[in-house]
Amino acid sequence: MAGATLPPILRSAWPTVSPELRRHTLVWVDASARWSALGDTPVESLRAWLEADRPAVAARLQGDEPTGFLRLGIALPGKRRLALAAPRTAIKQVRDAVVLREIVDWCPVSWQGDIRGLLAIASQIALEPRVYGSFAWQALTGDIYVGPTSDIDLLWRPRSAPQFHALTAALLCWERSTGRRADGEVVLSSGDAVCWRELSSESMRVLVKSGSSVALRARSDCVAAIA
Repeated sequence: MAGATLPPILRSAWPTVSPELRRHTLVWVDASARWSALGDTPVESLRAWLEADRPAVAARLQGDEPTGFLRLGIALPGKRRLALAAPRTAIKQVRDAVVLREIVDWCPVSWQGDIRGLLAIASQIALEPRVYGSFAWQALTGDIYVGPTSDIDLLWRPRSAPQFHALTAALLCWERSTGRRADGEVVLSSGDAVCWRELSSESMRVLVKSGSSVALRARSDCVAAIA
């Protein structure tokens, strides 16, 4: 699978007018444009990745980016992380996070039946989950990211509290029956995101992530904000 990529037709041109990119959005950066490595990220590793036309992922701002730049992240096999900042003028293409049904043929054979089980859950409750983390990176690059103990990270966008509760019940059942773990987030109507497991717990407050901040909010308010 080396060098494999998802079909380029799934990408889109960077819009002339756009809101802030949501976390997990896939971003293709022009390697010859003005971008900056962040933290201890090696510049040459970044350059090689971008010159290979591989995507980065929109990440939460942390304050060390130049003013007006987007923060982007890249995961390498072995859980090594790269970070960079880029202006909008450096972005060639964007697309939303990978859809779950797109990765079935790219994941280990041992996972394919269980992923089809997740797709059946999604169909039953009329949702289309998206994937980030190791399964997405493996599908996007053809490199090996998924190991025997990997979890799958999913983004869900339920449209009502009852739909969310049906989702969490089904996911917990799937985990019990497969011995796998489905991590990930629920995206609220505001675009902010909450770990679905926290949101389905009895906690009074949960951690809410936006493109520029992390904050604790009442869990009941977040459930009400799903619709």
